[in-house]
Amino acid sequence: MSDNSAIEWLRGPDGRRGATWNFVTGCTKVSEGCRRCYIERQTPMRVAGRRFDGPHIGATTGVMLHPERLDMPLKKRDPLRIFVNSMSDLWHDDVPTEMVAHAFAVMAMTPQHTYLILTKRPGPMRSMLRSDDFWKAVGEAGRGIAFARVRGKYRSASPMQLTPDSSADGYWMPVRPLPNVQIGVSTEDQATADLRIPTLLATPHIAVRWISAEPLLGPVVLRDEWLAADPESSTPALDWVVAGGESGTDARLMHPDWPRSLRDQCTAAGVPFFFKQWGAWTPTGMVGIGNQGPRFAYIGDPVDEHGHRIVMENVGKHQAGAILDGQTWTEYPDA
Repeated sequence: MSDNSAIEWLRGPDGRRGATWNFVTGCTKVSEGCRRCYIERQTPMRVAGRRFDGPHIGATTGVMLHPERLDMPLKKRDPLRIFVNSMSDLWHDDVPTEMVAHAFAVMAMTPQHTYLILTKRPGPMRSMLRSDDFWKAVGEAGRGIAFARVRGKYRSASPMQLTPDSSADGYWMPVRPLPNVQIGVSTEDQATADLRIPTLLATPHIAVRWISAEPLLGPVVLRDEWLAADPESSTPALDWVVAGGESGTDARLMHPDWPRSLRDQCTAAGVPFFFKQWGAWTPTGMVGIGNQGPRFAYIGDPVDEHGHRIVMENVGKHQAGAILDGQTWTEYPDA
């Protein structure tokens, strides 16, 4: 478990770096946002020689389970923001329900931490989180952790979010929703937003719902009901929006208007917005026409009658930074 992650939105408002908790590694590509997935560039995957078996949607690295890592957060006393399975998807078909339940039990028993989960598979997520049998399994796994604590193990664990529930036939049940668990979906374009956000919002027992529009591959319009613009609505809405461009070799361009639009939509609705990065490509602030060289590219429609288009430059993620219209945007949802 790495507790020095460079992922920008894992930093807390105080600037402290967060952690990643990878008890599952490897994944399968399901949409365009996966096409140039970063996980095979991560050291554990690279050293093990695990790569996707192709560039196509449906390509896989294979999925490996690491149950010995499940108890890692129980050994961390100080509060951390923890990204759950940064190198996989918790709701991948090859991740057993029992492992997910045990992970939720660990999250229930460590209320000092804030857990962030991202998925591109909201259907299985919804089915699981609406199942009483799943939550009973969470409670039973949590009870096992609580008993281990009594025996002197996991001293930093706390059973405060786990209680006997007489309505559940003697099972122990966790608090629902777990207030320290924030679940989001990846929405790289309008099609995936339309597909995944409604399922996220229809999923019960989630304390904070969010989206990661990264890599942002096209404009995304968030419906009013997703942003709770209608005060009459009792349907859950998005609590947080993260956006960013693609990094790495052969990164695709992000038009400056795309994150700008998401920021404006969030600002108007009072939803916290976090701009993570431009990615490999950054706007130059210029428009042009003709060949600008291999480090430059055009994006968008012509901006004038001469056919000039916005010029983007490939400078790499670190130099590109995360300044949008003169400032950083690092807003967080209420805990």
